[in-house]
Amino acid sequence: MVITIYKIPNCLYCNKAVILSRMHSHETVERELISLTKQEWKRKIGFIPKTAPQIFIGKEHIGGYDDLEKYLQGG
Repeated sequence: MVITIYKIPNCLYCNKAVILSRMHSHETVERELISLTKQEWKRKIGFIPKTAPQIFIGKEHIGGYDDLEKYLQGG
């Protein structure tokens, strides 16, 4: 399973998400949040994110750090 984490520099929760993903031995891809335009975000998840990180498992949008934590714990 590939986890893609869209992040911003010096973001505590972005860094925690990367660490958590790797601790669970998942392939982790890091991308800059600004690598997608506002239109691309609207097409991809239906809204323009105002917080980071934004996390995808495969093509499914999971949400932020707390959502990733719940997902990996089976919730």
